[in-house]
Amino acid sequence: MPNILAGSVNGKFGVKPIKSLHVLSLVVNDVCNLGCRHCYFQSEQDSNALTSEEWLRFLDSAFRRLEPVVVTFAGREIFAEPQSAELFFESIRLLRQLKPKRHTDIGVITNGTLLAAYQDRLTAMPPDYLDVSIDGLPAQHDAVRGAGAFERVAPQLRWLHDHLQNVWLTPTLNGATIFRLAEIISYYRQEYGFSRFSVGFYVPMVHTDLDLAISKEAFQAFAEKTLPALERVKGLSDCEIIIELDENQKHLIHSLEVTGYLKAGRPLASEDFLLDNGLTLTFNIARIPVGLWRSVRVSSSGGWVAAEDMLRVNEYNRLAAAWVRECGYDAVKLYQAGLASARFQELLDASPDLQAYYNKGNKSLNQGHRQQALV
Repeated sequence: MPNILAGSVNGKFGVKPIKSLHVLSLVVNDVCNLGCRHCYFQSEQDSNALTSEEWLRFLDSAFRRLEPVVVTFAGREIFAEPQSAELFFESIRLLRQLKPKRHTDIGVITNGTLLAAYQDRLTAMPPDYLDVSIDGLPAQHDAVRGAGAFERVAPQLRWLHDHLQNVWLTPTLNGATIFRLAEIISYYRQEYGFSRFSVGFYVPMVHTDLDLAISKEAFQAFAEKTLPALERVKGLSDCEIIIELDENQKHLIHSLEVTGYLKAGRPLASEDFLLDNGLTLTFNIARIPVGLWRSVRVSSSGGWVAAEDMLRVNEYNRLAAAWVRECGYDAVKLYQAGLASARFQELLDASPDLQAYYNKGNKSLNQGHRQQALV
């Protein structure tokens, strides 16, 4: 999954100066064809969900006036129902028709198992990026996503490699796979030809499988042993690996600082390494909260949710800083409401580093959007 905490989607867009929202992550349905052990979504249908017409009205405003760097269709599974898939393609069409002044990339996160029915649409209206959730070698993938899950996605991996650009494999490492990153990258490079990988880390929640949790010791070993092992793998000279880090991986961030991979102290950073075997390794790090000023999740019912609350799906209604319908589908009003909300103040109060960074480098945020609102 893209790390909307770090404010980038798989690092494909780097860490850019922020004049407004960076990542807008959309949950447009509550349907999925898999039952993954690490999934933080529940299977309940949202009776108050936005319609496709409402989503497009909101997105028209977002594309025209808010101009986020990235819009990602994040859940649950876009291709699990025809209406959400159609909304995705209509959103691509709308964005390219509008041609906003500041370029916005639009993409999707998918488990990949249902893409066969949409191959013609994907080639006719390709997204700027497509992320496929692959959680390890085939047996490891099935252990998380259910027996037979890999067999269902494997043909689609071959099709994606042959027909689409900018496809990323996005493994979420857990306690059983964190030491096998080199094997995972090598396997998908050799067997399927993929060269772009975005690596995240499992964050246990109350309703997810705690057996998959990553220990402090495992994070330390990842920095000391797993990453150096990548440098010894041959055949990866054209590969790019993005490792997304935020406050949920503070033990790993510390270990990476100790081992010299990261420089200490920078609130938001993107640090690149060219390893001896030619592999490019990039760390995207968010040491401060980024919710509501840099990165937002919009729930299926239109809740404007801070990135830090993304995993707390059962609490979206309580945690939402604003609502799409109440703000008249106006993306700038939603953004302003988020910055004026009690939730954003909580994030500021909890992080002196965020206060300093936000006040020093982002004073234009409120001013710029107040001016936009008057246009």
